[in-house]
Amino acid sequence: VVTMDGDKSVTAVFERVDYSLEVLIEGEGTVEQQVVSQPTSDYPYEAQVELTAQASFGWVFVRWEGDVAEGVSTENPLTLTMDGDKSVTAVFERLDYSLEVLIEGEGTVEQQVISQPTSDYPYETQVELTATSEFGWGFARWEGDLPLGTGSTDNPLVVTMDGDKSVTAVFERVDYSLEVLIEGEGTVEQQVVSQPTSDYPYETQVELTAQAVGGWRFVRWEGDVPDGVSATGNPLTLTMDGDKSVTAVFEQIPVYTLTTNVEGSGTVTPSFGEYEEGTQVELTAQAVGGWRFVRW
Repeated sequence: VVTMDGDKSVTAVFERVDYSLEVLIEGEGTVEQQVVSQPTSDYPYEAQVELTAQASFGWVFVRWEGDVAEGVSTENPLTLTMDGDKSVTAVFERLDYSLEVLIEGEGTVEQQVISQPTSDYPYETQVELTATSEFGWGFARWEGDLPLGTGSTDNPLVVTMDGDKSVTAVFERVDYSLEVLIEGEGTVEQQVVSQPTSDYPYETQVELTAQAVGGWRFVRWEGDVPDGVSATGNPLTLTMDGDKSVTAVFEQIPVYTLTTNVEGSGTVTPSFGEYEEGTQVELTAQAVGGWRFVRW
């Protein structure tokens, strides 16, 4: 109320209203706030604030929620005009990483999640890899993206998914021993007739050839002779699917004496000799004058 008892000048003073901006974070990341337009330094009403979302390692910015257009926005940076109190949430989600498991050789790798931050965010998930070899193969090592401080032969192997990874399980063929024994007098020649690779002798095929020395003969094989294979077969083929022991059996050939007698007058060639069993001897009878061969 002004009483007009003279000339007067009155000024009405207005100030801009200050509004609060609440910035929330869901996930892992930061939001930088920067005023990009402000009517005066005193009056933050209608000030424009730029929000820039920065994801932490292993996370990705997804969207803004709250007091933004239509309740959701994926713009980054986001500019807000402060025409009222506002609350904005920056939503970050964990990154998904791929784990490629390769196999060299013959075997399987079981994958099992042993630690996962949340069901939605597999970043930093821990995966346990267990290598199991097929028969005739053995686990040798892991190759590829192995964790620092982890041995390449650790089994199981724990991988923390902090990035895309590729791991190879290397299996190698098992080496098997072949023991060849000899009973009697003779030799056995060994020859590889089929081998999958030069490094992996599992399932290698070995041919054994028995050779008797003078006065002896090969009789049979004993020991790890394959089913359905004759023990007297020579050569013998073995498939190396395990440690094996085979014995080549030789026996001495009997020696027999041949003696001839003559009835009447004549000769027999040969008249005497010692021969190995099974030897065929041809006898020739020669009559002298006035005599003839009749019979044996």
